[in-house]
Amino acid sequence: MQDNTQEWDLYVKGRDYNNKLNPPYYSTIDKNLRFYGTDHWRGVKANGLPTPIFPITKQIVDYKISSIVSSRTKMQFSVKNIADETEDPEEKQLQDIADVISGYSQSKWEDMKMDSLIREVLLKGATSGDMCFYTYWDSTIDSYSPNGIDATTQKPVNVMGDFVTEVVDGGNVMFGNPNDRRVQKQPYILIIGRDIVENLKKKAKLNKIPQTEIDKIAGDVDYEEQPGDRGKIELDASNVSDKCLYFIKLWKDNNKVMMRISTKAATIQKDTDTGLTLYPIAWANWDLIENSYHGQAEVTGIVPNQILINKLATNIAVYMQNTAFGKVIYDRTKIAAWDNRICGAVGVQGSPNDTVQQIQPGQMNAMVMNFFDSVIKYTKDIAGANDSALGNVDPKNTSAIVALQKQSAIPLEAVKDRLYQLIEDLGYVWLDFMINKYEVDRKVSYQQNDKTQVSTFNGSQYKNVPFKLKIDVGPSSYWSEITAQQSLDNLLNANRITFIQYLERMPNGVIPKVQELIDEINQQNQQMEQQQMAQQQQAQQQSMQSQQMAQQTQQLQQAHKQLTYAQMEQFVKSLAPQVQEELRKLPDSQYEAAVQQLMQAQQQGQLNPQNQ
Repeated sequence: MQDNTQEWDLYVKGRDYNNKLNPPYYSTIDKNLRFYGTDHWRGVKANGLPTPIFPITKQIVDYKISSIVSSRTKMQFSVKNIADETEDPEEKQLQDIADVISGYSQSKWEDMKMDSLIREVLLKGATSGDMCFYTYWDSTIDSYSPNGIDATTQKPVNVMGDFVTEVVDGGNVMFGNPNDRRVQKQPYILIIGRDIVENLKKKAKLNKIPQTEIDKIAGDVDYEEQPGDRGKIELDASNVSDKCLYFIKLWKDNNKVMMRISTKAATIQKDTDTGLTLYPIAWANWDLIENSYHGQAEVTGIVPNQILINKLATNIAVYMQNTAFGKVIYDRTKIAAWDNRICGAVGVQGSPNDTVQQIQPGQMNAMVMNFFDSVIKYTKDIAGANDSALGNVDPKNTSAIVALQKQSAIPLEAVKDRLYQLIEDLGYVWLDFMINKYEVDRKVSYQQNDKTQVSTFNGSQYKNVPFKLKIDVGPSSYWSEITAQQSLDNLLNANRITFIQYLERMPNGVIPKVQELIDEINQQNQQMEQQQMAQQQQAQQQSMQSQQMAQQTQQLQQAHKQLTYAQMEQFVKSLAPQVQEELRKLPDSQYEAAVQQLMQAQQQGQLNPQNQ
């Protein structure tokens, strides 16, 4: 008899703990998954009765998940005890590094399709009560970051390896202290997986495990604790599967996270220093349960109502089949057989009034349908998934709809907070990988101001930097986009903002190629400004020319006037003294006119200055 590994013994303890829970952990998850799907009548003998399905559970869960993920999240890293407007060069450099980490995290988020994984982990939380991200180092990934030249090929050698995040079922994660949900406080964490035997043997061989140990890796049928009915179906051959369970044990030793991988009877990887300081696990619950790392699933509370709704629908369907259609009663002594053909004649002996009667359809008690509708309505209302939230209303009063939607979203706030905490914990795990596993210069690309930026990052240089992380949450739901667009329309119509400001703040996707449109408008505005400047310069030149011409004209007029005055003075001196005396007695306004008149008379020969 072969000895079991330590990890197998820890797995058995964790499995026993889960089975002691009330309701039992594994069977509850399987039941929840059935009711989220369409397998509502598992194990029920219908005996020919109808088995209708009203997927209220799926509708509520899908609505809640969509409402939660309607707000986009972003990891924003910074450095503790550094002001935003610091002038210190070293502190500015650390801020730049934090910005690089933030941008790169967003790039990794997109590369690993985290938006899709968020939906997946929320669905697992709604059906099992637990949400878990596991991040591991994959040494086969080519980072496409050159790090030196190969001496043989004289070609750049790329840095190999990068971290990857996956969703793990809550039942496949076991805490060393199951009464504490805090991940980093655990004495150990066990992660359970199931893989093909040959794959596990190859990994063991790469890890230089002795062949005698590798031969102990064998297939098993220990899949009863795998979530879902399909998780218990494999390609078995004579009750022997080509798969087996494997266990990843994580524990801390002097602030270092250690790892060992094994199966039930064999070791795949010996004790290994991961190089990390944090458990690479991010854990959260849908609803909290006191003194347990497992949470309460959303579906668990809906299943009893879903069963009642399905049973009521069955009873209503049976009643309608039996009594909803009228029946014909006839006298068999007078009519041998009844003919239901359209327009078919039926012969009778005697009066037909005493031969044939029509029984009217039975009337269902209105209380039955009212109760049926009420159960559905109250189930949705209590779950916060009313018709307004689900969009089953006429959108005439959008303000009222938005208010109702916000009101119905209140029960989700606690779940949202736990999801954001889950993402924050994941961000710190990513940072732990970047600082401790990016030990050489790497090229990291990220988006900044809609442009791809490339920077060099070496995490080993920042092991002592106190980075901090916050999760930025931005609403992008349908109704938020409507209200945002309406507000922008009002501001534009009131001339409070420009058209460019309007386009820059338009919700994403409303206007296709909006940035190109903004660039074209800016280009047109620049051309118009250049034309206006040219026109202004031309107008200024014309104005200057006009002023110069006016000055020249004024100067000419002044010179002419001075010349005229000189001629007049010379003429006056040529007159007789008594005439000069009489002229000087005249006011200034009359003096010039009188002199000009005398000069004109002299020019016409009517005046001799010496004789006057």
